[in-house]
Amino acid sequence: MTSPQQLLTRFVKLTDVMNACVTLSQSTGPTVRKVMQSSTGLQTKQKGLCKYDVCTEADLKIQSTIQHNLKALFPKARVICEEEDSSIDESMTPSLQPEQVLKTMKRKSYFTPEILSYQASVRKQGFERYLNDLSKLGEGHFTTSSDFQRGIRTLNSGFWVDPLDGSSGLAQGHTEHLTCIIGVAVNKRPLLGIIHKPFSQTRTPGVTVGRTYVGLPESGLFTIENNFSDSGRAIPAKEGAVPHYEAPFSKEKKPIKPVVCGSHNANQGIMDKLLYSLEPQKVERVAGSGNKFVHMVDGQSDFYINLVPGFKHWDMCGSEAILQSRFGLVTDAEQRPLTYDHETSQHTLKNGIIASRSKRQLAILQGRIEDSLGQSVAQIQRLVATQAEEEKRLKKLLVQQNDVEQTRKHLMHSI
Repeated sequence: MTSPQQLLTRFVKLTDVMNACVTLSQSTGPTVRKVMQSSTGLQTKQKGLCKYDVCTEADLKIQSTIQHNLKALFPKARVICEEEDSSIDESMTPSLQPEQVLKTMKRKSYFTPEILSYQASVRKQGFERYLNDLSKLGEGHFTTSSDFQRGIRTLNSGFWVDPLDGSSGLAQGHTEHLTCIIGVAVNKRPLLGIIHKPFSQTRTPGVTVGRTYVGLPESGLFTIENNFSDSGRAIPAKEGAVPHYEAPFSKEKKPIKPVVCGSHNANQGIMDKLLYSLEPQKVERVAGSGNKFVHMVDGQSDFYINLVPGFKHWDMCGSEAILQSRFGLVTDAEQRPLTYDHETSQHTLKNGIIASRSKRQLAILQGRIEDSLGQSVAQIQRLVATQAEEEKRLKKLLVQQNDVEQTRKHLMHSI
């Protein structure tokens, strides 16, 4: 186990990063329960023009904990989170301190270099074929076995954190789609992804299952379950429990009839035409960005496309890594890899996203779109982006008009 002093160095063990992020992400469920049961409740606030762009007290408390600990444990890495630092009250106390995280890591260390190296050796041939496919898209850096020995260089690393994805649903009382997403990018590409789903359905009365998905492109996808009673008390895992390894996706059956993961978009008309041009077996409407990728890696859907600009790096970095860990593929509408640059202040993905099980599946389904709609995905994305920008402009204008009207009424009242 690495000491606190060693964590402050330029290079850190990948397994220490993994175990710390797992521990922090698993604090999500207890925090949400505590906020929902408090006398003040969620204290939901709308952040932007979109009614679904909201922030709750749970978002802020979870971010406070994750951000505080990552900065303390890995101070040479950049930590970029969804919520503005100014929105977090200085008096807000993190639910975990670095000493507690280190203690938990020592007591319950899920990942070791041996586990990662073994799975990397088992997957070696498949990973080489996968890298060959990605190289044709201009893919960049991936972790290799040597990284497990020498560690990762924190100066080149960025943590991308969405403390609570799906807050708008939480404000309406829904919890099953909530996820906490932590992604680690090295040299602008995903190295590691953690998605924790604190509230999953279970057949056991009085028990809630939390599930953590941990993905590395070379070593694969691992899942960890942690159970809670309805009171929120943790139910200890079996002694010696290890993460469950998930194999890469199997080859698609012919002909390809995908289960498509869909969103509820403002541009629903265009997107529905696009989705049904894929000749899907069915279209699943799934809430939450992180939850869609969980849906895919769980094998419940095969393909996801959303051409509306506005996805953020903290939505996608961890999500992309867990899909890649099953040799899935994520690109933008131009079939370019996504990049995660922690040195810039621009954190928006403007060209949509496409997530698929394989490069072959992506090519076939894009061909169906072009044959059916007479336009490329890139052309459709530009149309969607133009409509989204116009809608945003009209919303701003409406807000300004409402502000003017409110000011006029206030002045009339004061006369």
